[in-house]
Amino acid sequence: MCDDLPDKDIVMCGKSPYNINLRVVRTMPTEAETAKRTERLDARVTKEEKRVVETAASLRGISVTDLMRTAITDAANKIIRESEILASS
Repeated sequence: MCDDLPDKDIVMCGKSPYNINLRVVRTMPTEAETAKRTERLDARVTKEEKRVVETAASLRGISVTDLMRTAITDAANKIIRESEILASS
C-alpha cells in the first residue's frame, strides 16, 4: 500500500485513527438560563492568568464566562463537600 514511497519522507498512509474533522458547535444559552443569572462576581487577574483562561475557554469552545462560572462552582462545591465530610468525622 505505501511500499512505493521514499523512505526519507514522513508520509501518512491509510485511514487516520483520529477524528480530525471534529467541529465545535456553540449554542446560545436559552432565555431560562440567562434569566437565572442576575448576580455578578468580579476578579482582577494578571495578563498571564487571563491568557491561560482565554486559551482554555477557546479549546473547549465555550465563553470565558462559562468556563469561569463552571470551574468556580465545581471548586466551591468540592470545598463544601470536603468540609461537610470533615465536620461529620
